[in-house]
Amino acid sequence: MVFTVQSHAGYIADEPSSRQLRVLVQPAEHGTAPGILYPAHWISCHAPEAVVAIFPSDHFIKEETAFMAHVAGMAAWVVRQPDRVVLLGVPPSSAEEEYGWIEPGAVLDMAPCGPVRRIRRFWEKPSAATARTCLEAGYLWNTLVVVAKVSTLVQVGHQWLPDLNDRLARIAPFVGTASEPWAVRQAYALMARSNFSRAILEPCPPFLAVSTLPHLTWSDLGTPRRVFALLRQIRVRPTWPEEADLIVSTP
Repeated sequence: MVFTVQSHAGYIADEPSSRQLRVLVQPAEHGTAPGILYPAHWISCHAPEAVVAIFPSDHFIKEETAFMAHVAGMAAWVVRQPDRVVLLGVPPSSAEEEYGWIEPGAVLDMAPCGPVRRIRRFWEKPSAATARTCLEAGYLWNTLVVVAKVSTLVQVGHQWLPDLNDRLARIAPFVGTASEPWAVRQAYALMARSNFSRAILEPCPPFLAVSTLPHLTWSDLGTPRRVFALLRQIRVRPTWPEEADLIVSTP
């Protein structure tokens, strides 16, 4: 499933692969919490026992086979541990202030792809000093790749974002009917903006767990600085930027 906003739906429709996918469109962008929980509610209506993996759309992963093998291993683990929401973390290479940081705790269990740990603490976009402390302590960057059962994600929304959850739950009776688009617009009409990391991850509830990805090339391409830094790292020189664009200052 591809989840997008109305203003981007045209770009998705232009992709040939979109004909093979379910594209779910929200009327407006209200943050990452509805971006995760609305699809969870929708899938729950069709397959309440489903296990899902959530992938932010602006990430680069070079070693795709190793990455997806890890995700599949965590999906198998979640089937055995259905009350857990698992984050995938990566070892950091810098004191990045724009990422979330995870302090791993004790080992909960062994999955096919390695240990799954509790999360002691989570910082979303910390200060420069805190990011340096996290780096020195060997904590992990949060990729916001999430693996969980949809029923667990719906329950998480009910517990931690009840107003948002109630609005999304009102869509369910209309899913699959001609009135579904109307129900979605009604749910979003007065919806408050909410951030999944701030509202749910930062309080660090006990159902969270973390699995460390193997060594691979990963980047959140959320800023031009990161795009050009990645192009240098993987030794790709595209034809479209100007020479000045490729000069990226680093702290």
